[in-house]
Amino acid sequence: MAGQNFSILILAAGKATRFKSEHSKLLHRLAGRPLGEYILQAARGAGPDCLYMVIGTEREEVRKVFERPGLVFIEQNEQLGTGHAVMTARPELEKSPSPTVVVLVGDAPLLRSETLCDLVEAHLQARAACTILTARVENPTGYGRIVRAGSRVRGIVEEKVATPAQKKIRETSSGILCFSRAHLLEHLGELSAENAQKEYLLTDLIEIFNQHRLKVAAFPVAEAREVLGVNDRVEMAQIEKLLRLRKAETLMRDGVTVVNPEATYIDAEVEVGQDSVIEPGASLLGRTRLGSDCHIQSYCTITDSWLADRVTVRPCSVIADSKIASGVTIGPFAHLRDGAVIEENARIGNYVEVKKSRVGRGTKAPAGKATKA
Repeated sequence: MAGQNFSILILAAGKATRFKSEHSKLLHRLAGRPLGEYILQAARGAGPDCLYMVIGTEREEVRKVFERPGLVFIEQNEQLGTGHAVMTARPELEKSPSPTVVVLVGDAPLLRSETLCDLVEAHLQARAACTILTARVENPTGYGRIVRAGSRVRGIVEEKVATPAQKKIRETSSGILCFSRAHLLEHLGELSAENAQKEYLLTDLIEIFNQHRLKVAAFPVAEAREVLGVNDRVEMAQIEKLLRLRKAETLMRDGVTVVNPEATYIDAEVEVGQDSVIEPGASLLGRTRLGSDCHIQSYCTITDSWLADRVTVRPCSVIADSKIASGVTIGPFAHLRDGAVIEENARIGNYVEVKKSRVGRGTKAPAGKATKA
């Protein structure tokens, strides 16, 4: 967004309590990527002046997975709430050149860069101290309701304390907030942990800003599911289905036949050439690349492999870390792995295993044979 300067702070320190996991939630894999990679890509795509990530649980592994140029990590030694995470980031925010700060939750994988830019623009046009990214949903049960007075937001009311009238409100909070940096830093110290959660909650600033007669606005996202969060493994499976369908639809619009998208698993980084056909039950994983006119038949699994044009992979074959030239036919029930290289027009038969080996041009590997280095 030309002419508008803002920084982004990603909150990624929490433990995956509702996941029942000892690992950081953002390291759990979703459609072939770590969960946190989605929000990081959306944030970078928005073009912020500065990009920060607050980390805590498994901080060294989180650093290793997400480290890239321009990303500043901020360590939160104790996880005492979202407000405390921003307090921990205060020294960096004080040095930020941006007049605006967007605070993101780390578990909203469907969020788009364009929405973040639109949020900042709406925030500046409203001349608000804070603008909340909201969503209007058919069933708001379980979500914090946005209580308005005209264009101003008076509060976020949680489900358990909402009145019957408030429970009918369909506009809900996404947990994503855009702040005037000056107002954020001025009033951040007023947060208190004297609440039911015994935590410093960033959303308490809504009430604090209203007490100081500062404007709080709301910006409803166009598509509510864009701000869906991943709070447990059930929600992760639901969002993974959405991501995989989105990937299949993109490929189909680019000239690939996906016979049954709901029964096909294609990771986010996979590339497939025009006129290729992918049958139900196939899994294309990791950084797999397929050329044009390939035919991947049912129940094959292909991981981190390169296939040239006109490759046929017959049912129930497994291919990993391999390179396959044009015109090759593989399987059924073949297994290629660990750097296998198959040259042009070769034939790999039923139940053949190829490991750390090269099969020459036009070679026929008959059924039941194993080829290993």
